[in-house]
Amino acid sequence: MTNVTYLLVKFVSMLVLSLLTLTLFDSNPFGLVLVYALITTGVNYMISARLFESDDVRSPAALAEGISSMLIAWLMSLIVPGFRSTFLTLFALACAVILSGYFFHSLLIPEIDK
Repeated sequence: MTNVTYLLVKFVSMLVLSLLTLTLFDSNPFGLVLVYALITTGVNYMISARLFESDDVRSPAALAEGISSMLIAWLMSLIVPGFRSTFLTLFALACAVILSGYFFHSLLIPEIDK
């Protein structure tokens, strides 16, 4: 899979997960969630594609992506006015990112690479 396709799929999945958690649970505006999804996609790309390049470490990569997504949302809620997050929202976001990242790395990437 090319890097552009990889980033596009990661961005769309992060945007959908962010909309489902941050917008639905905490009523954050779409523009801020879009900015969050862009930032998080870049950070998660660096984590999964650059730090965990080997095929043997997919689970830690998904876990690291979930934790980083949660931390970025928490930092944005501290820094950006109008962006809020509660503990349960952050927990739900981290769980959703971990599950989707594990599915993405375990099932989709090997199928696309064939």
